[in-house]
Amino acid sequence: MKGWQEGIEVGLHEGTLVALRAAVLRIVTARCGVPNDQVRLRIASETQCAQLYKWMDELVMPVRSQSTDDLWNA
Repeated sequence: MKGWQEGIEVGLHEGTLVALRAAVLRIVTARCGVPNDQVRLRIASETQCAQLYKWMDELVMPVRSQSTDDLWNA
């Protein structure tokens, strides 16, 4: 039974990462235009949900980031 639980937890975590990466990419595209490969790779390689949430917050704040460079330096 423990193996199933671990599998479900890993699956939920991985699914959350995929959804957050997709959301950040869509927001970046809407705010800054089509991102270059470096930006896409940075988003795709992020493994921490907290960092993805932070980027989302930065992108939707009233005083928005002017470029994707602002996100990586925040």
